[in-house]
Amino acid sequence: MNHARAALMVLSFGVIAGPIAYGLLSDAKVLRARQIFAEIPAAERDLAFTAVRTSTSFDSGSPVTVIQRVYGAAPLRRKVEFIGVEGAPAEKRGKPAAFSPFMFLVHIQTALAGPGLTRPGSLTARFADLSLVAKNYDIVGAGRESVAGREADVIDLVPRHAGRAGYRVWTDRENRFPLRYQVRRDGRTLFEVSTRSITFERPDVKFTDGVRREFIDIQREAVEVKDLETLKFRTFLPSELPAGFVQRELTAAHGKMPGVDETMWAVSATYTDGVASIMLLEFDANNKLWKQVQRWLAGLGDAPPAGEKGKIVAQRISSRGGCAIRMTMEGTEIIASGQVSPEELERMVRSLKRIDGGK
Repeated sequence: MNHARAALMVLSFGVIAGPIAYGLLSDAKVLRARQIFAEIPAAERDLAFTAVRTSTSFDSGSPVTVIQRVYGAAPLRRKVEFIGVEGAPAEKRGKPAAFSPFMFLVHIQTALAGPGLTRPGSLTARFADLSLVAKNYDIVGAGRESVAGREADVIDLVPRHAGRAGYRVWTDRENRFPLRYQVRRDGRTLFEVSTRSITFERPDVKFTDGVRREFIDIQREAVEVKDLETLKFRTFLPSELPAGFVQRELTAAHGKMPGVDETMWAVSATYTDGVASIMLLEFDANNKLWKQVQRWLAGLGDAPPAGEKGKIVAQRISSRGGCAIRMTMEGTEIIASGQVSPEELERMVRSLKRIDGGK
């Protein structure tokens, strides 16, 4: 009887302790994944390296891969050499830019927004606020794999909000440097940055002074909402954001281009849920400099004009990498783009409220 009772106690303990132990193990894995994830920014900022890196977009229906050689030194200094393009039509293989109207919009927004949240290639910028990431994504370990001949821990970011993309990051197990990064939705890869080869030693190259050269001479400054009232064109800000998003930056920028006397003023607002980003760009629709920029952007064309009796006509561009909406309202051209569903972006655009500028 005592043996039976003892056996029953052991069995009962196993039934109770098993799920507890499994839960503790799962919690430990989550904590470990978060710890690894928190170490990525310092590795990307401080490690010297030479790498061959690929960026692959799936917007065009088949993969298009841009290949670059990247040299890195602390703190977050980069020198990039273009190698080539794989998978693009022959006439575009010599061009390092992306090949969709959506990406053209993102590039022009990024140029006006300046360094920060939206600069491509930097996980440090994208995942800067770990508490916000954890609020909107489950951070879980997904095993180990080899990337560029180095052992890497794999971390998944599983979105807590329906319809959002998830993310997978491969970090070097030895030094936490990010070796690979994917944007994923519904079992498909939307975008990927991956390392083909890498060595961790200071490269023998000359780095620039950190000033980014752009085809427009752009000056930027952080502003507050009240500052927008002094601009010479109407500005608008959303009263509703997609779930989990917060405002990260509000910037006023002005720029000039050689051969064009007129100055272009723009307002750029960026929003983030810790990983995904939304950009809102606004400027005078009649500005000569912006019209010149539009002519340079193949496949972009003019924004839809305002309709009769103030009716708004919008152009919506969707791709696997995200979506964008362009429209003209009260003389202001507005471009909103981001890694959210078209429906979420449209709700945000419909909530735009005018700030009393344009005086």
